[in-house]
Amino acid sequence: MLERISSSFSSNTTNVCEQDFEIILQGILKRDMWAMKIFDAWGKPLLSGLLSGHVHWMGNYDECSQQMHLPTNKSFVSQPINTQYCTLLPKPPLSITLGLCVPSSCNQKSVASLIEILFKNSSITENDLICSNDPPYGQQGLARDAIITYTDISEFKLIQVPQNSTSRIIFLAEFSAIRTLRRIFTMKIKNNDDSFLFINGIRVLSLCWVIIGHSIAFSLSYTNNIVDVIVWTRNIAFQLIINATLSVDTFFVLSGFLTAVLFSGPTFYKNIYITPWCRISAYAVGLITGFIVINVGREYRLNKMAKIFGTVLIIILTIICLFATYPDYILPSGLNRSIVVAYQSLSRTFWAIVIGWILFLCSTHQGGIVNKFLSWPIWAPLARLNYSCYLVHSTVLHTMIYSKRMPFFYQAHLVVNNFISQIFFSYIAAIFVTIFFETPFFQLEKKLFKR
Repeated sequence: MLERISSSFSSNTTNVCEQDFEIILQGILKRDMWAMKIFDAWGKPLLSGLLSGHVHWMGNYDECSQQMHLPTNKSFVSQPINTQYCTLLPKPPLSITLGLCVPSSCNQKSVASLIEILFKNSSITENDLICSNDPPYGQQGLARDAIITYTDISEFKLIQVPQNSTSRIIFLAEFSAIRTLRRIFTMKIKNNDDSFLFINGIRVLSLCWVIIGHSIAFSLSYTNNIVDVIVWTRNIAFQLIINATLSVDTFFVLSGFLTAVLFSGPTFYKNIYITPWCRISAYAVGLITGFIVINVGREYRLNKMAKIFGTVLIIILTIICLFATYPDYILPSGLNRSIVVAYQSLSRTFWAIVIGWILFLCSTHQGGIVNKFLSWPIWAPLARLNYSCYLVHSTVLHTMIYSKRMPFFYQAHLVVNNFISQIFFSYIAAIFVTIFFETPFFQLEKKLFKR
């Protein structure tokens, strides 16, 4: 194979990429260590696990990117050979992902031509390749230096500004990292009749559910036992992942509930109350729940039988929402189409009713241990980070999943470990977004518009 590639290059070529490739091939045939390392970094087929979906042959990124390779006898060009790591992602029906270690002098078109020679496949194009070199040190440190500079300036200004300073300087102080961190992590919350502390817990837990669902979805394309994952979907516990989209409806219910309870004004009903059309069922349930709470009051009490009946009904609806589709994964014929249509039509409304019941009980101080858990003070700081966390969690997941040197292998304990770390780093990233963008500009908006 190597001889075939070598013979394909013209002996008098002036193309630097082809020259470097020929030198590498000659080094491999001579068993030179520097050349063998380059070849060793290539992805290679593994005979085990193919039937489980082991189709990502990534090679060794670090070995390819470690350092420049200096051949002992380089007659074509004088500069040393640097290598870059490329990933081949061919279009269907080809499903193999292949890691390549090639000279940095080669562009994607040159690498595609090499692959065409190597695999005798003319369908590979440069668009099927992703090649990257490590960025210069200066670029890597740019974001870090910006953060340090921002923090130093903001804290210096905060320390130097006296209490009776002008409003212009006070505005600048809103960008203080220390002040923003105090706002985020304060636990001093007044638990009075007008507070809805339990919503913090619902928001945080719902976002964690969103992140878990996205984590599974993103990593499916970079796992080496996808067939095992398909088998795993037949486990009833996996229904909690499959139906994670219900977590989005929780936020629509909360939005409608808070809109009905907290908003007011002359154009409220025209511009806010009746305009949301998307996911209207969940939003409407939230509005109705808020309307009921306003009318019956926070001190309203259900009789014991009504509370028991409502709770049992809600448990049944929860089971339907989360596990009704389970037979579709274990029965050879799947569920009847009419049942599937009914589930898809009603499940989000049923889930909204579940959340609405929890909101009603907690709002009227009848939630018991559930209300205490959802009102736990630790949820408050996390809830303040929720919006920023939602914005950045996809970037965090992509970074953590697709920067792995080797594909992920699904095992239950590894999945749980990944969930915990991904949620943790998503909230860590949210802290920086909140410090630099969300909170400072929100506070400035309040001051500018006297809100």
